[in-house]
Amino acid sequence: MKLKIISDGTTEGTAVVDAVTGEPLQGVQILTFMCSPDEEQTEAILHLSGVACELLVDAKLDLVADAVPYDVQDLRLSVEELLQFFDK
Repeated sequence: MKLKIISDGTTEGTAVVDAVTGEPLQGVQILTFMCSPDEEQTEAILHLSGVACELLVDAKLDLVADAVPYDVQDLRLSVEELLQFFDK
Protein backbone atom coordinates (compact mmCIF):
# COMPACT_ATOMS: atom_id res chain seq x y z
CA MET A 1 0.00 0.00 0.00
CA LYS A 2 1.26 3.46 -0.85
CA LEU A 3 0.22 6.17 1.57
CA LYS A 4 -0.55 9.77 0.77
CA ILE A 5 -0.40 12.59 3.33
CA ILE A 6 -2.78 15.46 2.57
CA SER A 7 -2.83 18.60 4.68
CA ASP A 8 -4.12 22.15 4.57
CA GLY A 9 -1.75 23.06 7.40
CA THR A 10 -4.19 22.29 10.22
CA THR A 11 -4.70 19.20 12.35
CA GLU A 12 -8.33 18.88 11.27
CA GLY A 13 -7.39 19.31 7.63
CA THR A 14 -4.70 16.61 7.65
CA ALA A 15 -5.32 13.03 6.54
CA VAL A 16 -3.35 9.92 5.68
CA VAL A 17 -5.01 8.00 2.87
CA ASP A 18 -4.40 5.06 0.56
CA ALA A 19 -2.76 6.69 -2.47
CA VAL A 20 -4.66 4.46 -4.91
CA THR A 21 -8.17 4.34 -3.43
CA GLY A 22 -8.24 7.57 -1.42
CA GLU A 23 -9.60 5.65 1.59
CA PRO A 24 -8.48 7.11 4.94
CA LEU A 25 -5.95 5.06 6.91
CA GLN A 26 -7.70 4.03 10.13
CA GLY A 27 -6.08 4.36 13.55
CA VAL A 28 -3.72 7.26 12.87
CA GLN A 29 -3.08 8.93 16.23
CA ILE A 30 0.02 10.99 15.49
CA LEU A 31 1.70 11.99 12.25
CA THR A 32 5.16 13.55 12.29
CA PHE A 33 6.82 14.71 9.09
CA MET A 34 10.33 16.13 9.18
CA CYS A 35 12.79 17.46 6.69
CA SER A 36 16.02 19.29 7.31
CA PRO A 37 18.37 21.13 4.99
CA ASP A 38 21.22 19.14 6.59
CA GLU A 39 19.68 15.75 5.74
CA GLU A 40 19.28 14.10 2.34
CA GLN A 41 16.03 12.32 3.18
CA THR A 42 12.78 13.31 4.79
CA GLU A 43 11.22 11.29 7.59
CA ALA A 44 7.57 10.49 8.28
CA ILE A 45 6.49 8.75 11.48
CA LEU A 46 2.96 7.39 11.93
CA HIS A 47 1.65 6.35 15.33
CA LEU A 48 -1.21 3.92 14.71
CA SER A 49 -3.60 2.32 17.20
CA GLY A 50 -5.83 -0.71 16.78
CA VAL A 51 -3.55 -2.30 14.20
CA ALA A 52 -4.31 -5.98 13.67
CA CYS A 53 -1.19 -7.93 12.82
CA GLU A 54 0.68 -11.17 13.28
CA LEU A 55 4.43 -11.04 13.83
CA LEU A 56 6.86 -13.91 13.45
CA VAL A 57 10.50 -13.21 14.25
CA ASP A 58 13.69 -15.05 15.03
CA ALA A 59 15.00 -13.55 18.26
CA LYS A 60 18.50 -13.78 19.63
CA LEU A 61 19.38 -12.72 23.14
CA ASP A 62 22.94 -11.56 23.63
CA LEU A 63 24.72 -9.78 26.43
CA VAL A 64 26.54 -6.68 25.25
CA ALA A 65 28.72 -5.20 27.96
CA ASP A 66 28.26 -1.53 27.02
CA ALA A 67 24.60 -1.70 25.99
CA VAL A 68 23.10 -1.12 29.43
CA PRO A 69 23.67 1.83 31.78
CA TYR A 70 24.46 -0.46 34.72
CA ASP A 71 27.80 -1.71 35.95
CA VAL A 72 28.25 -5.32 36.94
CA GLN A 73 28.41 -4.26 40.59
CA ASP A 74 24.97 -2.62 40.22
CA LEU A 75 23.54 -6.01 39.29
CA ARG A 76 25.35 -7.74 42.17
CA LEU A 77 26.39 -10.56 39.87
CA SER A 78 29.82 -11.50 38.70
CA VAL A 79 30.62 -11.55 35.01
CA GLU A 80 30.75 -15.34 35.21
CA GLU A 81 27.28 -15.46 36.82
CA LEU A 82 25.89 -13.19 34.11
CA LEU A 83 27.37 -15.31 31.35
CA GLN A 84 26.03 -18.45 33.03
CA PHE A 85 22.59 -16.86 33.31
CA PHE A 86 22.58 -16.15 29.57
CA ASP A 87 24.05 -19.58 28.76
CA LYS A 88 27.25 -18.08 27.37
